[in-house]
Amino acid sequence: MSSLREAAENTPSAVLKQLVDKLKRDLSEKEKRSRAMAKAVAELKRELMEQAERAPVKKKEKEEEEEEEEETEAGRRTVAGLKRRVEELTSR
Repeated sequence: MSSLREAAENTPSAVLKQLVDKLKRDLSEKEKRSRAMAKAVAELKRELMEQAERAPVKKKEKEEEEEEEEETEAGRRTVAGLKRRVEELTSR
């Protein structure tokens, strides 16, 4: 009888087994979430790097467009000035 009692005391209870199983499941779920988060962070990092690489190109394109607009406007002013000068000279 005492050997049965010792065996019963040395084996984990059903409740303890259930708790251990629950903790294992919880840990497994947290590890899955952690992997998913790591994957999401890696994807965001990749996207940010791509955007950072494209930014100088976009900035240069924008600067070129602005420069072209300024040149076009300067050309328009020059043409308008020349037209006025032609009118002045032809009206004399």
